[in-house]
Order: sequence, then structure tokens, then C-alpha cells
Amino acid sequence: MSRQLLLPLLLVLSWPALAQRIAVSGTAIVLHNPRNGVRVVVNDTVRKFQKSTLRLENPDFSGFEKLVRDYSFFVKEDGRFRVEARPADSLYFEGYHTIRQAYQVADLLKRPAINIVLQPAPCLPYVPCRDSLPRHYVFIGEKIRVEATAEPYYCNRISMDSKYTAEYKVLANVYGHLPHDTIRFSAYDHYGRPAFSKKQVVLLFVSEYCQELIHEKYQYFPLYKTADNRWAAPYPALTYASLPAGSGTKPHRLKFREPVVIDITGNDPDYVARTFPAPYYRIENNQAIAIYGNYVDELVELSKQTVLKARGIILR
Repeated sequence: MSRQLLLPLLLVLSWPALAQRIAVSGTAIVLHNPRNGVRVVVNDTVRKFQKSTLRLENPDFSGFEKLVRDYSFFVKEDGRFRVEARPADSLYFEGYHTIRQAYQVADLLKRPAINIVLQPAPCLPYVPCRDSLPRHYVFIGEKIRVEATAEPYYCNRISMDSKYTAEYKVLANVYGHLPHDTIRFSAYDHYGRPAFSKKQVVLLFVSEYCQELIHEKYQYFPLYKTADNRWAAPYPALTYASLPAGSGTKPHRLKFREPVVIDITGNDPDYVARTFPAPYYRIENNQAIAIYGNYVDELVELSKQTVLKARGIILR
């Protein structure tokens, strides 16, 4: 039989063996900390799913949560693991702040015993910023991209926030002068993807601390064009709720160029009443339709009297 015919035949005969799932068992621990949890992931599934999900505008984490909670991938307290995989698959061994290791199943099966030891990941010392004169910027921005970014592993700091890198086109400077027509900054959010990233045009508040541009956490307003070609935001009920008595800033009845409609399907009625109150919004067919709002200069004034004031930020 010629070699040209023999190779395809061998591939066909070996395919069932390569496709069959088999049990792979052994031990996996973290060096100097055997009780630290280790997870075995087939073909890096969890990280790939997480990375692809975080790129979405409206991510669905239900599939990710199912993967994370699949305890068949977790190494037992005594270090033992047993997973099912195909010889052509790869197993990824990972733990909290460890150097991840990957092996092809076929190679692991050649070993007399599978004993994996994860090395601790090197950490960096965290040096807090002591900038006493930070610069502040307020601008109208149009989204270019917002992506999840890995935080460095610090030896002396634990963060409960996710970090994102945002890039926006600067449509107009409102406070402070940004030297370029695009801006890149970091954003931190405790609840996942920053809410401002779900809107195309927003009024954003960014500060420069120790030469790093950072979004003022949770501080933004979604913007829409009005019939008179001005940028405005629908009535910000939660901001008005914290406005001190005697403030001169008030909402206006606005005619937006296109109706501003917010889907409130499935939202708690109390939340809807607080966030989209009448007469500032009209509620119909599970939608809140904006009737009142504020222009950009008024939105800045609202922030100066509420959130920015509470943070000690003064816009002169």
C-alpha cells in the first residue's frame, strides 16, 4: 500500500480513540499552600467564555456561572482530581494568584503518575497615589470601545472592583481641556461592566491622578440630542434625590429629537417609581418615556452639588 493511501487510513482508524472521553486523575496542589483551591479546566473553557462574554454590550453570565459552579472541575481538599477529557484535549490547572499550567491529555497519560504543583504568581508592591492636585475633566464623549482589563497582582492590596479600559471620541470639552480628540482612561466598577458603556454618547467625568486618567466611579449622564440640537439627559431622579434644599437647578420639559425610551420590563415597581417618576416620565407598555430632563451645563451643576461635592472635587 502506498504512503499516500496509508496516512489517511491511519487517521480514520485513530479518530475514534482521539474522540473518546477518558478519565484523567492525579493530584494538583499549590506550592507552599496545599489547601489553596485548584481548578482543572478542559481546553481553557472558563477563561475563553469569560473573555468573549465581557466583550458583549449586554453580557449573559448565566453560562459562565454554570461553568464556574461545576464542581467536577475543582480539586478536592486532599489534592486529588478526576476529570473526563479526550486525548486531544488540553487540561489547564489554575488557582488564585498562581501561574497557570497547561498540558495535553495525551502527554499526561504517558506519565506513571500525574502530580501537578502550581507556583505562586509573583506580586507587585502597591504604591498609593498621593496626588494632592489632580486635574479634572468633564466632556461629551462618543464610545469607541470599552474592554475588560486585567489588574496587576499587588502584594499589599485587594480590589473588589473590575477594571476596564475605555476609549472615547471627545465631541466637546465641558470642563478642562483635553488635548486630543480621543481619550483613553481606566474605569473601575464593583458590579461588572460600567453602566456608561451601554450608551453611545455620554457626559463623562474623568480625573487625572498621578498621570493616570481614571473615571470618577459611577459618575455619568446618558446624552441625547433635543429638537433644538442641544445635548441633554433625561431627568436624573437619583441625583435630584440627593440635591440639597434650595438648589436653583430644575428639570425642563424637553422635546428630544428622537423619543428617549427605556425598557423597564421585569424591574421592581419600587425601583421604577424611584427612578422614573411622574411627571418626568410616562410609563406605558413596560417602557419609561422621558418627558423632562436637563442640558449639559445643568448636569454639571447637579454633579457639583451632589456627588462631586461629597468626594471633595471642586470644579472652578
